[in-house]
Amino acid sequence: MKIKILLLCFFSLLACQYRREPNVEKSNSQKLTICSQNLNNFGYFSNKDRYFGRKEVFLKQKTSLVKRLLDSKCDIVAVQEVLGNSIFNAKKSLSLLTEEITDKSGRLFDFKIGEVNDRRRFLGFMYAVDKFKYKKDNSYFRTYLPKREKLDPSAGFSRGPFRLDLEHRQTGKDFTFITFHFKSKSSKSGIDYSGYSWELPRMRMAQGLNNILDKLQNELQNTQIIVLGDRNSEHFSASAKILQGELNLNEFKSNGGCHLKKSGKFDCKLKSEAHYESLLERSNKKIATYYYKNKPEWIDDIFVPKNSIEKLRGVEFSSSGVSFKNKNASDHGLLWVSLSLLN
Repeated sequence: MKIKILLLCFFSLLACQYRREPNVEKSNSQKLTICSQNLNNFGYFSNKDRYFGRKEVFLKQKTSLVKRLLDSKCDIVAVQEVLGNSIFNAKKSLSLLTEEITDKSGRLFDFKIGEVNDRRRFLGFMYAVDKFKYKKDNSYFRTYLPKREKLDPSAGFSRGPFRLDLEHRQTGKDFTFITFHFKSKSSKSGIDYSGYSWELPRMRMAQGLNNILDKLQNELQNTQIIVLGDRNSEHFSASAKILQGELNLNEFKSNGGCHLKKSGKFDCKLKSEAHYESLLERSNKKIATYYYKNKPEWIDDIFVPKNSIEKLRGVEFSSSGVSFKNKNASDHGLLWVSLSLLN
């Protein structure tokens, strides 16, 4: 009988060790820090090519990423450029980072990754289990993009967008997080013979995501929607203004009244107020999330439906910023927003 009791105790302890239930009481339920980070091609690509680049460079990047995320006290992180030639290898990549954060922070983190059309770079989320309870997720990678002209080829989002629905454990509030990653201006993406550095595809992606967000706003009246990601275009560009709802893709048709410039800017007046607002602008007058040839650029963002935080009872904005600490982590800064949640 004693042996049976001892065996039961042993297996109970073993089960508890691997289950690691979240200790909700220890965390501060009044504060929530939301982050977004382009990981700069982090992780596995394939089983043959175990790491992207040399192993020592990879390990140095992982250590720096973990330090940056822990310094910013992120409770949830939207991540872009998770490397993998399949979703299986992308999950292996992000699991390496999630496990390290769990180990160093003493908090259990979980992760989710969405399907993409780009079989190289994925995107997803890492989140603290003591803060959030998983509800569901969905990738919009099969969504067709709106066309600027009738003869434009059919196309989809290259990466995402990816949606994650979570419930805040302490307050029971529902959150819908959406992360995205638009096409890069880089020549590594191929040659854009139009001369617009891939701004035309980004404009279609921006309108497509704007349409998704407008629909979600009508469906999720009592849910806080937060959008995080990498536009790959400046805040003054046509794609950025379309994403915010200040312009519409139709205005760039041949007879639409707006003309796109090679710089990504446009020569027409904004005809609408923004439907969405950047939370970075609330605390920062000058914003830089990336440096190209030492020139600051604002190409990443965290934004919400305009005034939604004030309208949704119990969610208040505290502060926001961009961190470039631990420079080996990524070529993009880490974006963070601090919210206060009231029971």
